[in-house]
Parts: sequence; structure tokens; C-alpha cells
Amino acid sequence: MYKICKELSKTLEKVEQIVDRQSRNETTREDEKYMDDLDFAVSKSIVLDLGKSRSLQIAHHILAHYVDEEGC
Repeated sequence: MYKICKELSKTLEKVEQIVDRQSRNETTREDEKYMDDLDFAVSKSIVLDLGKSRSLQIAHHILAHYVDEEGC
């Protein structure tokens, strides 16, 4: 089966592996750095999967909902 969001799937699989290691107190510095920069990894994955224009549209949509919900 073809995955539409291959890169995002890989990123989330890596996060699941790190969370599993965290539950066993077996994380490495690399794991901690990856989790600290998770927002960048997810963003990069989305851009690679969907392209720059579509990713920007999605980001705009997310921000619009955030502003509506937060009352900013």
C-alpha cells in the first residue's frame, strides 16, 4: 500500500520508538535532541510529503483556528 505521508509516517514511527525508550529510561542524547526539535522534524516531513505551497496553506489554516480558539 502506498503511503501518502511517507516522511511524516517515518517521523512518527521514530517518535514512537523514542517514547518507548523513554518509558524504559533508555534514551540517548540524540533521542533527547530529536524530541527537543520535534516541531522541525514534523514540519520538514510535511513539506517533503505535501510540498511547500500546500504545507503553507495547512499552516495558515492551523493558525487561523488557533487565533479563533484563543481569542487573539
